[in-house]
Amino acid sequence: AVTTNAMLTGKPFQPRAYWGQTSEPIIGVEDSKKVYEGFKNLDFIVNVDLFMTPTGSLADYILPAAHPNEVDRIEWPHSGHGWPASHTYLIRQPFHEPVGECRDDIDIIFDLAKRMGVDLGWKDKYQFFDFVLRPAGMNFEQFRKKVSIVREPSYRRFETGGLRRDKRLGFETPT
Repeated sequence: AVTTNAMLTGKPFQPRAYWGQTSEPIIGVEDSKKVYEGFKNLDFIVNVDLFMTPTGSLADYILPAAHPNEVDRIEWPHSGHGWPASHTYLIRQPFHEPVGECRDDIDIIFDLAKRMGVDLGWKDKYQFFDFVLRPAGMNFEQFRKKVSIVREPSYRRFETGGLRRDKRLGFETPT
């Protein structure tokens, strides 16, 4: 609400630009009409997203984001995607290359920082991933190899004894 009011009134200052990545504030923030009107007061809007959105319709530049299934990614504890969130490192590996001009959000940020002369502390996302995985005692490529184990599907485990501690067929019922 504070940012929306600043965009609308210019108080305590007038925001001039917005960079949004795979988020939709016009729909996702309270009072969509005010957010929309506030965005119309900005001088410059960049929107990075998978889809054309209401915010994208106001953007000066639209950068197409790659789908999460088209990029390498680590989800770590408290990133919002790990389960259980406080104990799990997950890896996303691409099913295929990004389509068309789509690019990984993280690559876009690293390229922007480089062009602006900003040192993020890592040369690319893979160095960043290595940093994130350091507490786990491995780098990204080691992690990729470790989790790239193909397992048989676990559905219909009741037919194989996979749902019971005693490995008997069927469902285990509480006693």
